[in-house]
Amino acid sequence: MSLQGASFCLQFKRMSNQTSTGFRSDIEGLRALAILLVIFSHAGFPGFEGGFIGVDLFFVISGYLITSLLLEEIRTRGRLNLAQFFARRIRRLLPALLFVLTCTAIAAMALLTPVEQLEQITPGMASAAWVSNFYFTFTENDYFGVGAGSNLFLHTWSLGVEEQFYLIWPLLLMLAYSLARGLNKGWLVVTSYTLVACLFLSLIFSFALQGAQPIWTFYLMPARAWQFAMGAICALCMLIKGMPDTEVPCRGVVLAWLERFAGRLGWTGLALILISMLMLNGNVPYPGWRAFGPSLGAALVLLSGFRATPNGVGRLFSLPPMIWLGRLSYSLYLWHWPVLLLGSSVLAANPPFSSTILLGTAICLSALTFHFVENPLRYGGLSKLSPRWTIWGGVGTTFSFFLLGVLWLGGATSWLASPDLERYREVRLDIPSIYAMGCDEWFRSSNVKVCSFGKQDAPHTVVLLGDSIGAQWFPAIAKLYGGAEWRLVVITKSSCPIVDEDIFYSRIGREYTECRVWRDDAIRMTAAMKPDVIFVGSASSYGFSSAQWVSGTRRVLERLVESAGKVYLIAPTPVLPFDGPNCAGQQMWRARFLPISNDCTTPLVVNGHLNEALAMATNGWSNVALLDLNQIICPERNCNAIQGGRLVYRDEKHLASSYVMAISDALEAAISAIDSP
Repeated sequence: MSLQGASFCLQFKRMSNQTSTGFRSDIEGLRALAILLVIFSHAGFPGFEGGFIGVDLFFVISGYLITSLLLEEIRTRGRLNLAQFFARRIRRLLPALLFVLTCTAIAAMALLTPVEQLEQITPGMASAAWVSNFYFTFTENDYFGVGAGSNLFLHTWSLGVEEQFYLIWPLLLMLAYSLARGLNKGWLVVTSYTLVACLFLSLIFSFALQGAQPIWTFYLMPARAWQFAMGAICALCMLIKGMPDTEVPCRGVVLAWLERFAGRLGWTGLALILISMLMLNGNVPYPGWRAFGPSLGAALVLLSGFRATPNGVGRLFSLPPMIWLGRLSYSLYLWHWPVLLLGSSVLAANPPFSSTILLGTAICLSALTFHFVENPLRYGGLSKLSPRWTIWGGVGTTFSFFLLGVLWLGGATSWLASPDLERYREVRLDIPSIYAMGCDEWFRSSNVKVCSFGKQDAPHTVVLLGDSIGAQWFPAIAKLYGGAEWRLVVITKSSCPIVDEDIFYSRIGREYTECRVWRDDAIRMTAAMKPDVIFVGSASSYGFSSAQWVSGTRRVLERLVESAGKVYLIAPTPVLPFDGPNCAGQQMWRARFLPISNDCTTPLVVNGHLNEALAMATNGWSNVALLDLNQIICPERNCNAIQGGRLVYRDEKHLASSYVMAISDALEAAISAIDSP
């Protein structure tokens, strides 16, 4: 044995006499806080819009715990048993995951239409293989986007990130150990440099990618590795408590600082977490620098456990209810999202009552899963299997779930051929013809595309200017102004309001500058036409305040009124709390399996401040009027997915084109009523 090798053996012999990292009840409490933030956010409870930061807390905790275990094994044995490590991870995580995925798939077969089922199968199979984060990345499934709320397996992206971290991290720590031996340097010193380097490199990567590929930054492990590294650095700080000064530079300073401020660190960390939760929502770029607050908060709470006896926040997090909920956190994380999504399709929407019922159901299922699936397979007879058999068993059960997915795919495909479901499929494509003609400009460009219908030398011109909500009125306007006397000009851009205010667009993770440029050019071109009539329409979902609606709309109108004969400002369409075709199709589909029914009706919720703001925006001009057709869309103040046997919506907020054509006479009557003296 070389002198260098002997030196390391002596070092590890000394280390083996030190106390290993023990169980910390306060970490279970921190897990409980993390899962509460996540489930309250997903349930839509007021004040918890930023609760998605709970996942960031889990990442830091995982970095701390896994690094503690790995460092302890290296400290005591001088090596890592990777097969045993991966076997432990499989026993800890895979049984509960596959159990919940299987139950979710079975429930989805009964509660979702075949069209919806087909959208779930691939991400479900990706979840079983721990790669759903890649699926959501490369399908550009924005976590904060409207469509994300329909995917039963969206929440498993974070599990994929963690598993990919578990694959890389042991190898990295062993590399640091081998490097220390090769350089004859202190192992903990090299490890500390390695962890700090990982933190900063990942941060740089995350920040650099945020502007260009925000979805990649959110879902991919390299852009999240700094959060795990932050927890790992905390683990290293806890480990050096028993190390001699000669082996860890600045050990005395670090330990004295931690000993002195441990209690304050916990409260500071908790404050950072709660403040971040209150200040964040899905309308700001994330993670980026904003994720540093909750991550640092979790790290400070972990460091507050430097003292053996819990104090301050440690006592709070060590309360029995917090420990109990923390132990259920993994199962609860798996269950809460599919229960909320599938349950909301059965229960009538009545938040927060319905959300509370569903979360209570998720907690009960989590407790059962913890006691009868998670713990028995982790600590029971199967835990005595060799690492090799455990790994192969994990591969085999995962493959079995893939077979279930193939069977599910075949069943959903055959069910989809049912004539009863055809109308619910086809309504998705019941969109204005301008989309097929390339008239609507999509988000990546600021070019103004002008589509013209009718004779170019017609004596009168009507312009439709709007986003996709404005564009939905094209069929009715084309019918009303389809005579030889009229030329119809369409200028639309989806997701771009005709309100002179900047917006954050979650799909691109930044301010929507293309919208601002497009809107300015579109208004200028419209005014230059000097049209007889202009219809202006926008959605209500841009998050503007009343003042912004008034001022932003008036700035638009000021540029149009002088050159237009008449300007009609179309009130935004009511938004359903459910997907219209899905709801209607689900009722028909579920009738085969369950006696539960929901009439897919919701009360018309009048957005008072918006209606008042739009009315104020039109004041002062005799040739500007607010055109509100919502009483037609929602007769007797009830919004229905089906009206007179006809599907009203093609999703949760856009009207089907055939329905718009059906109410064109009502549109004409409303215009006549406004124009009548």
